[in-house]
Amino acid sequence: SNLCRGKPSPYICYVRQALPMAVHLLAHPDEEVATDAAWALSYISDSTEDRINMVLDAGVVPTMIQFLAHPAYQIAAIRTIGNIVAGNDLQTQVIVDAGALANFHQLLGSPKRSVRKETLWTISNIAAGTLAQIQAVIESGLLPLVIQQLNATEADVRKEATWAVSNIAISGDSQQAQHLLNFDIIPALCENLSLHDTKVTIVALDTLEKLLQIGRHQVDMANSLNEGGGFLPEDANPVVKLVIECGGLAKIDDLQGHRSDEIYQLSAQIIDEFFSIDEEGETLENVHTASGSFQF
Repeated sequence: SNLCRGKPSPYICYVRQALPMAVHLLAHPDEEVATDAAWALSYISDSTEDRINMVLDAGVVPTMIQFLAHPAYQIAAIRTIGNIVAGNDLQTQVIVDAGALANFHQLLGSPKRSVRKETLWTISNIAAGTLAQIQAVIESGLLPLVIQQLNATEADVRKEATWAVSNIAISGDSQQAQHLLNFDIIPALCENLSLHDTKVTIVALDTLEKLLQIGRHQVDMANSLNEGGGFLPEDANPVVKLVIECGGLAKIDDLQGHRSDEIYQLSAQIIDEFFSIDEEGETLENVHTASGSFQF
């Protein structure tokens, strides 16, 4: 196991020699030996696509998925699976086709921070793939659990959850991104704007911007189909309403004073594009919620 870890990675000729033994030891009756073998595979797969292919060709995916149900092996198994889906789309598809997503529900309910963090990282990698792979994540029923982890007490878990939902929103099509709005995602995303992590703040802002665009598109679509008049106003955007109600607008407004120029630019752009300005230059804090509104 230790011979396979570290950077730079061992020469591939040595990896080829070690891999069959690591695979063989996965079935060893000694739990510690099997765990070390699983970690060796995680180290080998934490590298280039050709090394990921070596792990896949060794046929270890079914065993790694079985290991997800065993506490002693969980971390090494989910790390190996996560490394594989960090490869190319074809490598990711092997994991999806093997049914790994169905095993992630119990992992997201784990009391162990590391298990939830690694699982969310793996889901975010799958969600960065093809539209079909994003759809597989949605159809697996994992979204409510992922969004729940946006409210986790551990900052690193919330960070990975933010990446996961962001990849669905940004990399997915409009219907897939809209699916996020079926859950209580806006308050959680807005809360994560307060995490003292510049990258997470940018990711959360990007995600909010995409969801705000979807809300605006829904208003535009409703108006285009309403031939009898009674058009919805711009502030009928339900995502705008949700952002204001949870205090998110105030957080976005505060970010205009952030030391990061990218955060400043993005927060200013969101306010300018989606939140009305009255005659005195104040951001709008009230939206119409009566007839001029609709819900997802």
